[in-house]
Amino acid sequence: MLESLNALQSQIHLVAKTVDQVVMNGRRKVLMFHGIPEQLNEDTSQLISRVVLDKLKADGFAIGDIKESYRLGRSSNHNKPRPIIAKFQLNSTRSRIWSSKSKLKNTGITLSEYLTHSRRTVFMATREKYGVNRCWTRDGVILVLGLNNTRHRITCMEELYSIDPEPANSVASLKTAPKTRRIAATKK
Repeated sequence: MLESLNALQSQIHLVAKTVDQVVMNGRRKVLMFHGIPEQLNEDTSQLISRVVLDKLKADGFAIGDIKESYRLGRSSNHNKPRPIIAKFQLNSTRSRIWSSKSKLKNTGITLSEYLTHSRRTVFMATREKYGVNRCWTRDGVILVLGLNNTRHRITCMEELYSIDPEPANSVASLKTAPKTRRIAATKK
């Protein structure tokens, strides 16, 4: 009986992982724009286009490169603007914008990938375990630098826990390491 339950549990886990991958494939042309002020009767495609052209300096970008865009969530009276979901016509356009996101530094606008709930949970746990500077996402996959500065690809919690047996030592050793060694380690 216990073997049957374990087999069933592993099958459910495999199905959930497969569904998560299928949903992420559907989101591969999507980016989230955070920090763009909300306006009454706004055209979100126009707002995204203005950010991409003015701040990211993306040559050859046109409003027609955006397939659809909308604000995420319900409107509220809070001062914090809701993020904008933007789906692009081509994956190459999305990749070009994603790779130039560092130009948004100090503008109050940030970009993130539109991760599934489970991957976002894994990403937040990864950031907590290894620190913000040692993990990032690319094409829906979480990348992290382990203890010996090797890159690991993560899509679920089991993969996160299998990287390093002692995560506390990882962050502690980075905090006590000389600054120049830390900078060199993150640039690899």
